[in-house]
Amino acid sequence: MSAPEQQAPEQQALEQKFHFASAGFWLPCYQSSFFSHTDDRANLRPRYHFTTTGSGPFADRAAVKLEANIFSRLLMVLPHKHYTSAYPITGGSSAPPVGEAQPDPVGILFLADNPRALAGFEACPVKCVTLFANQDGFYVWTVAYEDGKTKKPSVEAALKAHIFDLVGGDFASHHSGIESEKHASIAVPVSNLKRYRDEHLGMLTFFQLNIILEGLHNVNLDPRVFFKSEPGIEKEYTLGGFARQVTALFDPAKRPPHRVRPAKGAHKQEAMEQARKDEAAQDEVAQQTVASFFTRSLEDPATLDWSALQAFADLCVSPRIQAHILDEFLAVTEVLTLKRMKQRIERCRRALLEELIEVTHRRDPLVQAEPPDGPIDRIEEVTEAQLRGYIMLVAAKMPLVANVLLHLDDLHYAHPRKAKAASKNAANAIADPTIPTSETYGPYHSWTGLLRALQYDLTSLIEAISQARTDRMLYEQEQIHAEQETLAEIQRLNERSGGAISPAHSVAISVMSNLLALFAVVLAAGPLIKNGRVTFNLEAILTIFNANNLPGALALVLLGIMLIAIYALIHFAAQRVLRVGYRIFKRDFQLDAKYYYEIDARVDAPFQLGAIAKLLDHGAPHPLKPPQRKGLVRLLGFLPVELSRAARREINEQPYKYPRRNSYRVERLEKSEALHKIYIETSICVSERRHIKAVLVYELLFHRPSKEHDYIFKDLRVVSTHAAELTREEIITLKQVVADYFINPCLEMGWRFMAVMPSSDNYDALFTITQPLETPPEGT
Repeated sequence: MSAPEQQAPEQQALEQKFHFASAGFWLPCYQSSFFSHTDDRANLRPRYHFTTTGSGPFADRAAVKLEANIFSRLLMVLPHKHYTSAYPITGGSSAPPVGEAQPDPVGILFLADNPRALAGFEACPVKCVTLFANQDGFYVWTVAYEDGKTKKPSVEAALKAHIFDLVGGDFASHHSGIESEKHASIAVPVSNLKRYRDEHLGMLTFFQLNIILEGLHNVNLDPRVFFKSEPGIEKEYTLGGFARQVTALFDPAKRPPHRVRPAKGAHKQEAMEQARKDEAAQDEVAQQTVASFFTRSLEDPATLDWSALQAFADLCVSPRIQAHILDEFLAVTEVLTLKRMKQRIERCRRALLEELIEVTHRRDPLVQAEPPDGPIDRIEEVTEAQLRGYIMLVAAKMPLVANVLLHLDDLHYAHPRKAKAASKNAANAIADPTIPTSETYGPYHSWTGLLRALQYDLTSLIEAISQARTDRMLYEQEQIHAEQETLAEIQRLNERSGGAISPAHSVAISVMSNLLALFAVVLAAGPLIKNGRVTFNLEAILTIFNANNLPGALALVLLGIMLIAIYALIHFAAQRVLRVGYRIFKRDFQLDAKYYYEIDARVDAPFQLGAIAKLLDHGAPHPLKPPQRKGLVRLLGFLPVELSRAARREINEQPYKYPRRNSYRVERLEKSEALHKIYIETSICVSERRHIKAVLVYELLFHRPSKEHDYIFKDLRVVSTHAAELTREEIITLKQVVADYFINPCLEMGWRFMAVMPSSDNYDALFTITQPLETPPEGT
């Protein structure tokens, strides 16, 4: 009787009592990350039986590490998860000779003979649980359970819950748990990698955690976290959630389903029929292997010899099971990682284009394709710098995703391609090609194609951002040139107006010189006229001309001429001295104005055509009503209105006064564009007791995006120097006056530039701008 015939009754008896279920997932791995001949050799044993304390081979707590190899990490954690024994699998077709050194293991098989102690199986009547992990990155769990009331779906659900707990459950923290200067300002969170290591929260190594948390399942790549810092997003990016999604379920004694292309032709039909027969024979051998292994493990695990362990390990990672697990991993990560990342990059591309296209000042907004269902992680209302930072993050993490393809090429999917290439060159190659199964046909090609497309999109977007960065630097250089030009123009204005005196000050100097001249005439007339006769030296002068023979009227005329001469001389001298003194005082005042204030508001909004004429004619887009003449000033219309106390009070209460245009420049950029620069000089009221002189520079872009021309309010630069330091309230008032009286009156309907108070929740450099409103506010 053959071996299969001898094992058939035993296997049939076990099948009547028990059923089997398996689950597994794959993570990138290679030989050096699985077992190190130098580091792990000292702890290598033929088999491990763990004590009830769960210490395993690593009794010393200092030996527990996170940056360990998979073989050692499993031996550190699984004893604390109530696994009872472990068996290194060395591979090969026969056991190593007795007395010779055991070769390095390529896998390890764990056994739990008390499944009720395992997480997830508390209420599930399973009899035995095994875990096999190998150097190719496959983790395969197999359970034996009694049918009874517990059906297969509940067992599979319990198995997934157990896997969820083994990898770390809801752990999603990126924090190392070490207090350092880098994180001195941030408190160490309760959930961290140090706790994951010390408290044995999961069985994964740091290499695997880094690939999942930073590459395949990175919460920082979520726009809700990167751009908005919304709390609670981490629960969507847990280790257990990722493992649950990539875990594939199957029957260990049967081949998992696979994709087969429809056969065409007689030879292909025959080949497929022969393949089905071969698979049926393999299923019978698999059923016998599973039945024999669990029979011996349930009776006495000590009876498990090397051949039984090796046969069961080979069954867990057979080519069909590997293909099924890899298909599940690729299908899930294609949707979970690659497609989601590609969607986000496309959203970044649209947001970046929307940000950069504003430089063209299109008359109609650019409408781009957007999904109408509104994704929860939509990228909107972000700046170019934020987009550049997000793309830098994606580009930095992309190699972690791309490295997965390097591990896949060394696994199951690479072998059929090599075999097919070798068969083409062989002289005795068969005429019919190999049957395309999931080993060569499946989500692998879709996954690799999407990854390459993602890399190409990322590269092109980085190039676009680099070009935008270059354009931004050019714009900044233009702004620096414009600022230097403004300062030079202000210096020229100061030089031209250094000796100029305002009308009010000219009137004051004239009145003071007149009073001084009148006072001098009064002083001179006293000694010249005494008792109704001309005295002093005037008589001696008149004697020369025989003044006694002259009538008295002539003496009075000569006296008047002398008094007028004295008045004119004193008036001229006093006026010159006062003007020189005023210029010296003004020059010293300007030299003492060490406090420099500048407001550079980039508006980029439509400009009202009517406001241009007001700027050129009145020096302000919102001319204030002149103060009314009252009392004596109204009767004497030739006197300046500033002499009226009420008028002075009304002027001082105005937000600004004396606006006038002093310069105007036009810079032709191209045929349909020109930049107009209008320089306005005014005095702005920042408080009840203080006015500051300011120069405002309007930059208006004339362009023709279509047949009709248009004006764009590009920029308003306000420059002022003052001898005294302005308070915070005065600076706020200055910005409010600039926004309300020099910016908003120039904007088209629906646009408004707002000075925000520091107490507001939207406090951001005291300035913000609103986009066009569907319903303009009242009074706009």
